[in-house]
Amino acid sequence: GLVGYCSQKSIWTFSRNNNSDACDGIEVQSGLTDSFNVLESSLLNWYVRLPESSQSIPMHDFYLSSGCRNNDDCGGEDRGMCSNNRCICSPDYSGVRCVHRASSTCAALELNELFSIAFASQRAIASSYDLYPGECYNRPIYLNQQTGDIIFFAGVHWLVTNVHYAFPASEEHPLERIQTSSFHARDIKYVDLFSERVIFRSAQDLRNSPVGLNWFELSGPSRNSLFQLSDKAEISPSDMVPLLSFPRFLCSVCNKLTNPCFYEGVCGSDGACVCSHSATGKPK
Repeated sequence: GLVGYCSQKSIWTFSRNNNSDACDGIEVQSGLTDSFNVLESSLLNWYVRLPESSQSIPMHDFYLSSGCRNNDDCGGEDRGMCSNNRCICSPDYSGVRCVHRASSTCAALELNELFSIAFASQRAIASSYDLYPGECYNRPIYLNQQTGDIIFFAGVHWLVTNVHYAFPASEEHPLERIQTSSFHARDIKYVDLFSERVIFRSAQDLRNSPVGLNWFELSGPSRNSLFQLSDKAEISPSDMVPLLSFPRFLCSVCNKLTNPCFYEGVCGSDGACVCSHSATGKPK
């Protein structure tokens, strides 16, 4: 991609063209500015250009950073070090600024039986997932090996889809594809469910998993057909309806510090809760 200043329109732009013309193929643009410092434009409104149109819509939760300036921005020796404006995280940390601790990342997801035991959706979707090696958009990936159902973060929402449907048949290694820097959510051909919006650096974002989020499916004509994410399809809140069963995930592996058992249950060495007082179920 290219970030540059378009002097003809007095805006900063982002495009995916192969030339150095910042005024060509604009996909994202800032508000009007005479500043040649792109970081100063972070205080302005930024807009997404609608496909095949001259119109644009405001971006929500916009964030722009120059990257790390020193090791303190990455947490230092314990978490990560700064190299060429990029944080190189220690083995036990991940994320843009090395804020997510790998040992605290939920190792397995399961639908919370207090809300629902299954997704009320068009397709029978798996209710349990294990942590898969690797990341997408600096967030963990969860996979049900038996069904191929997968959960991963796509920049604003967590998505539920299936590796057999989400990518073209020509894609031989889809799980490797989503971990590359060239991957974009527009590459996905099929999506079952969307989570609620996750705001960057919010408490939910720092949780680093889809635990506790509400889930939605598309309304309108797309509801009864395979939905394709593409340059011609924009998703807005009016397109999304909550699932009737109100499903939510919990982390099914307990941890005494970050995911304790409820009702005086004891977290065992195998990550399973030993319940007391006749209680049953998984941790929160």
